[in-house]
Amino acid sequence: MEAVIANKSSYKANMLKFRWWEFKAQNAIMENLLTASRLRNYHILDAYDINIRRPDHHRPPDCLHNCFPSKTEVYHQLMLHFLKVSANSSLHS
Repeated sequence: MEAVIANKSSYKANMLKFRWWEFKAQNAIMENLLTASRLRNYHILDAYDINIRRPDHHRPPDCLHNCFPSKTEVYHQLMLHFLKVSANSSLHS
């Protein structure tokens, strides 16, 4: 899948603005900055693997985006998981 994402010739002109081929490197930069920072109470929700499988998200509605589980539904499930884990750990601290 990485080769598909990196192949800029496979994108329509209006899709080039999203620069999907740079997401993995940009995520790594941000993760390194957060790790080096003084922040200690944060969680990283890396959505790269979800998005790389669906680089077509900016299209008119269709079954890929409206049938469950859509990317949005997966994001909701992940966020709910993080909130539950955070709530449980604060109860037991």
